[in-house]
Amino acid sequence: MTTYYFTDIKCAVCGKVTNTHRCGSFSAFGYCDLDFRAPSMGRHMFYSHLDVCHNCGFISCDIENKEYAEVYKKISNTESFKTCDGINFCDKTSADFYRLYLIKRELYGLCETTFHALKETAWTCDDNKDIDGAIKCRTLALSFVDNVIAKSKNADVLTLIKVDFFRRCNMFNEVLNFDKEFTDTHYQNIIKYQKLLARIKDNKPNSCEEVHYLYET
Repeated sequence: MTTYYFTDIKCAVCGKVTNTHRCGSFSAFGYCDLDFRAPSMGRHMFYSHLDVCHNCGFISCDIENKEYAEVYKKISNTESFKTCDGINFCDKTSADFYRLYLIKRELYGLCETTFHALKETAWTCDDNKDIDGAIKCRTLALSFVDNVIAKSKNADVLTLIKVDFFRRCNMFNEVLNFDKEFTDTHYQNIIKYQKLLARIKDNKPNSCEEVHYLYET
């Protein structure tokens, strides 16, 4: 069971107190998606990663954090921040997650943290049936993911997410031409299933449950 609670936090930009939600605990039973999004119950837990000040609009994963606040003050009036780099998201939450990505990009550069910020933005687009916004976020993430993979301790997982992003962005040839071998049999089966989906041009979200029943039972 996923539980949330509300708490008062002080905004590092305007100093006002905002009542915001926090994830208290979560359970995740079942199979994750092919991009490692959690199964039901824990599925929407990532929404707790976003704080928005109700007074000044400061967006962050922690609006009490002064370092994030300084970056926000620096870029919040830029055209890039105000227009989400020209991406017309269908809902405010996706736009807010994208702006969190912009803050993290300014602070950390194009790294694993910013990659996951774009991934979560794409997830919000998925939840709101914003196919165009989701593709744009995944495509942008793909533009720097190889450098992230090269430096990450989670290279195999990130590589599997990369392949899923290819398929979700209709880049079916990239999936079919993928030739990395994994020592983990389950990971190798995920790639096998991704190629099956790519052959039939399936760009929908899919679950590892299907991998289990096709190749592992």
